Amino acid sequence: MILHLLRHAKTEKYAVSGKDFDRNLAEKGLLQLHCLKEFFAKEKMCVFSLFVSAANRTIQTAAGVFPDAHQHIYNELYLADGSRLLKFVNALQTKEDIFLIGHNEGISEFASLLIGESVHLQTSGYVAIEFSCENSAEISSQTGRIIKVFRPEILT
Repeated sequence: MILHLLRHAKTEKYAVSGKDFDRNLAEKGLLQLHCLKEFFAKEKMCVFSLFVSAANRTIQTAAGVFPDAHQHIYNELYLADGSRLLKFVNALQTKEDIFLIGHNEGISEFASLLIGESVHLQTSGYVAIEFSCENSAEISSQTGRIIKVFRPEILT
């Protein structure tokens, strides 16, 4: 089974509301989305459903990269730490590959926990982690191995 982790694209520094939750993607983030979409097309990746934090920036990232995929939006994924993300993935109890879009520091912490090495995902950073188990309920720390990494390089 494969777990796909993507950190949201680059955001504006502040939302009009003043709330972190409401921040939208910045111009650089929109350029990153274009690069991500091209990368996933070259990889022939078909994603039918995404597990996404309820924050504006993760929803916008999901819609920009995989516009036809169904977004399963969860408040609990907003700024979740690595252990919370592991509990979430375990609770899905699925045999299907999982694609999760989230935030730092939690998403990097989660990837690090799963492979037993330090991982730092920058904005629009993507990592695919493979596990020998057949169900997400069996995923645990230090049982995965990275099989793919990508991050768009946008010069501004």
